[in-house]
Amino acid sequence: DLLLADPSFSNQQSHEGRLLIFYGSASGLQRSPQWMWEGDGDYRTIGSNALGVGDVNGDGYDDIACAGYLADGSAQEIMVLLGSPAGPQPPG
Repeated sequence: DLLLADPSFSNQQSHEGRLLIFYGSASGLQRSPQWMWEGDGDYRTIGSNALGVGDVNGDGYDDIACAGYLADGSAQEIMVLLGSPAGPQPPG
């Protein structure tokens, strides 16, 4: 599997950033992401740093930590997205 961070991504907001996961298989990576999360705020730059951190809460699903700015842009924050059967769950 591949976690891809795209902090400069802009959709409805400028530089909101996003994270994408592409699942791997015996034949390689999928061509389209199977999971995606956008920052949904101007200059949040979600994914400026992102990494898999293993299973931090012991539920059997791997988790992700990433950096981005608070919705009001005042400070940078570290977020943990807990894994689940449906993929990582964004905070909040």
